[in-house]
Amino acid sequence: MYTRKLIPFIIVLALLPACASVAPPPADTNSPSALSVPTETPRPAATGTDLPAAPPTFTPIPKPTLNTFPFGNFEAKIPEGILVHTFTAGGTWNATIDNKNIGGGTYTISGFQIVIYSPDCQFVGLDLKGTYNWSFDGETLTFKREGADSCDSRIFYLQRKHTYVP
Repeated sequence: MYTRKLIPFIIVLALLPACASVAPPPADTNSPSALSVPTETPRPAATGTDLPAAPPTFTPIPKPTLNTFPFGNFEAKIPEGILVHTFTAGGTWNATIDNKNIGGGTYTISGFQIVIYSPDCQFVGLDLKGTYNWSFDGETLTFKREGADSCDSRIFYLQRKHTYVP
């Protein structure tokens, strides 16, 4: 009778060494002792042989190209006085001669092309808009007509070189 009860116990004892090679159950990941702290792999200190023979050379950053339409005031000398064109970032423009308003309107930019809308020209039966190519060298803004434009005053005023006025 005791033998019958001892047999399962003996079997368990025989299997215990086999269980010792099995990985332990996972630890409770919420306990502070279960959290692992990353460590940095130590690096050997630099020696004289690890340093480059000469300091690195740096290439200067090239001067930016002026391919963004400039906003602000630009003046040109004309026979009637000083012409000032003001271009805003919001797409409006205004022109004055010796501080007297002579016109204004809106404009759109696409690359190096500007389309200038002049309601004053349309009011007298001329083209509402004129298309021009623009260039800016950091100081002077110039316009070159692209195609036909029936508004003589727009052509006359835009053919001048306009100097930036801060």
